[in-house]
Amino acid sequence: MIQYWNTVVKPNDIVKVLGDFIIGRKNLHYINELKGQIHWFMGNHDPKITADVLNSFPRVSYVHAVDTYKGAVLSHVPVHPIELEYRNWNFNLHGHQHEDKYLGDKYFNVNADVMGYFPREFHSIMREAGRE
Repeated sequence: MIQYWNTVVKPNDIVKVLGDFIIGRKNLHYINELKGQIHWFMGNHDPKITADVLNSFPRVSYVHAVDTYKGAVLSHVPVHPIELEYRNWNFNLHGHQHEDKYLGDKYFNVNADVMGYFPREFHSIMREAGRE
């Protein structure tokens, strides 16, 4: 996966990882081998990250759970449909599901398992999801 990542990501790219990124604290050292600035949305399989851990990896930014980016809501777990409606959000990119499960036209699963383990450029994902 490191080789896949580094063939696509350039040193100054920003990569938004929607969780289940590093399984277990013992694997955190692999972050140092990855190119780019990482915006990490914590997943349920990720280790609990403390300020000390983040300070050890200056290229990693911690984003709590949900953020918006260019018209999409980014999250690890799919946002509940009521929350989408309440906040007037139109589309959710999520990374929780490890198989290609269709949740409807307001959701798109970008988990590495279903994306072929290569990071993908935001606009190409949005085109594939029928949003551009």
